[in-house]
Amino acid sequence: MNSFHPQSYAHYGADQKRKSFGEVVWEIKNCANSEGWQQWPILGDTRQGSLDLVRWSPVGSNKALMPFGEDVPSPVRAMILPPGVPGDQTVPAKSADHQLHSGKFKGIFRQTGYEHQSSYKDPRVIASTLYSIVRIAQNATWKC
Repeated sequence: MNSFHPQSYAHYGADQKRKSFGEVVWEIKNCANSEGWQQWPILGDTRQGSLDLVRWSPVGSNKALMPFGEDVPSPVRAMILPPGVPGDQTVPAKSADHQLHSGKFKGIFRQTGYEHQSSYKDPRVIASTLYSIVRIAQNATWKC
């Protein structure tokens, strides 16, 4: 993914105060052995980064209905840890840093102070976008 137009410009958020998910890390609670957790059925989902899973036996003719032991085990809680890398609360800065290091862009604005969804309300984003458009237009071949 290193093909860019010769007249490319970019801007992106790289704010320490606006953490983004550089990776998604699940923390497994109340479970001594979490091996194979990816196959455990979901009993509940808060839709806020927390799941209740139940540990099922990986053996048997009907894996989904074979709990360990005779009783259904207590749910195991899995929670997504908070975002931890600089960004714009949506896109991590490291996802856009390859543009910065590619050497192929005419201009890159690595900025702070705004959230992804409302970035075009930020005057610096508007200014960098306008600057980029003007520079592209200045380098265009115009025919009358």
